[in-house]
Amino acid sequence: MENEYRIDFGSVNLKIGDIITFKDEKHKAKVASGDGNPNHNCGTMLQCEDGACSITYYTKRILKYPLEEDEDVWSLWFYEGKSLREIFLERQK
Repeated sequence: MENEYRIDFGSVNLKIGDIITFKDEKHKAKVASGDGNPNHNCGTMLQCEDGACSITYYTKRILKYPLEEDEDVWSLWFYEGKSLREIFLERQK
């Protein structure tokens, strides 16, 4: 699914310092790349306990199992009550 459209923190209007929440609501992460501009390559880096890591890497650490190839990490993280995937699709309209 992720290959359908280019998705990064800019494409969901997030910028450095914004906080996203994992679906379990126990885990939060601070966005570590991006300026909120969908026209820039804003990356997918989060601030983790031991430094910066990608949203995919941090999701794997939380789940404690390998992600399936078709598993969508963007649907597992939320900002202001909406999944990042949902925000992305709304912005594509």
